[in-house]
Amino acid sequence: MRKNYKTIFWILAILIIPPFVWWGAGSSSEKEKAPSYAGSIGKTKVSLNEYRAVYFDLSRSLGELFGSQPPENLLRELTWTRLLLIQEAKNRGVKVTDQEVRARVEQFSHFQKGGHFDAVSYQQALGDRARVFEEGIRQELLLQKLQETATGGVSVSEEETRSEYTKENEKIQMAYVLISEETQKKQEEARQKANQLHQELEQKIQSGISPADAFNQAELSVAHTEPLTRKEVIGEMGYQPSLLDAAFGTPEGKLGPMIEVNDGFCLFWTEKEISIEENRFQTEKAEFQKHLLEKKKSDAFNQWITQLRDKTPIKSALADLQN
Repeated sequence: MRKNYKTIFWILAILIIPPFVWWGAGSSSEKEKAPSYAGSIGKTKVSLNEYRAVYFDLSRSLGELFGSQPPENLLRELTWTRLLLIQEAKNRGVKVTDQEVRARVEQFSHFQKGGHFDAVSYQQALGDRARVFEEGIRQELLLQKLQETATGGVSVSEEETRSEYTKENEKIQMAYVLISEETQKKQEEARQKANQLHQELEQKIQSGISPADAFNQAELSVAHTEPLTRKEVIGEMGYQPSLLDAAFGTPEGKLGPMIEVNDGFCLFWTEKEISIEENRFQTEKAEFQKHLLEKKKSDAFNQWITQLRDKTPIKSALADLQN
């Protein structure tokens, strides 16, 4: 089993997906009485039936959620991760009551009539698969409680809220020149040309003239942007995060560093810095802080999962079972 789990997005997916699959998850395994084990998590053995139930539930749920099945090796890793989290929740004494399961079931629109839970619709939809469905709900709630337990100390300060809001909403206007060539050889020539021009522009500006006058004296064809956030595209160049980062780090009226972009090299100066609107920030602050806290908790939980996997031996016996 790999220790470094890179696809964190999928780890989060196994925590938030509802149990779409109401029939079949574990149905075949319930009828089998094979004593085989799928593997072990730490010192705890995982039965083949338990593994299959989680595997098929994830497979079908992710297919429903994303429109395609994840690769087999990723699906197996997700299964072991979910089983690990379920075991960790139990080890920590996390419990889900029958009343909590029932309350969650009653929220599903599939089982409602006139805005209220309808037991007849529930039985007609699930039949003898109701118990499997309810166990899926129990696991979902169990993992949500585990996440709350693991991230209970995470918070967002007023300073963090303002800082992150500013990063997302402040804007700049910039003026730039793009120096580009197509071939590899010409690309190196473009680099040398851009570097030389940048040095000449620096010298002119240091002599006391403005960046605009320096570019004009160099007879460069300058393009001007509309106000931009860090996530917007820049004219013909498209989305250039390195250039945007450099631009936001360059004070108004100053020449920025030479930046390599997709199509060549960019020389620019920051024409105008546009601060956030304070009234708008105060209006949107509460909702923004809520989403920021959710993201911070997700990041913290991702890190916690990675650490848990790193310190917990997981051994799969599936290859042996197939032979």
